[in-house]
Amino acid sequence: MDVPTPRVSSSLLGQYVGQVVRISGKVISLSPELLIESSDGGQVTVGDSAACGTEITDEFIELIAKVETETRVKALDCSNLGDKYDLKLAQAVVDIIHNPNLRCERAPCF
Repeated sequence: MDVPTPRVSSSLLGQYVGQVVRISGKVISLSPELLIESSDGGQVTVGDSAACGTEITDEFIELIAKVETETRVKALDCSNLGDKYDLKLAQAVVDIIHNPNLRCERAPCF
């Protein structure tokens, strides 16, 4: 991707409608549409998951996706993350990235 893709969880999707983000989660269902549980426990519907170009085979995935609504994204790319991905740790990363007390003059600062 040529543009920054902020790492988010379901509770932040509303702030990024129309933008491309990264979101990781646990696969809840693949049919009729892909549904994931985000790192903060919220559910996100993934439209056009076939556009990923990767067969979803693992329990946990990361998506690069365009946010359509507060609860729905359109998949652009995806990666399988295995079956032992730590969603709590992933949420800690999201919390740190979006903590206004950790902002710096130039981005990225870490």
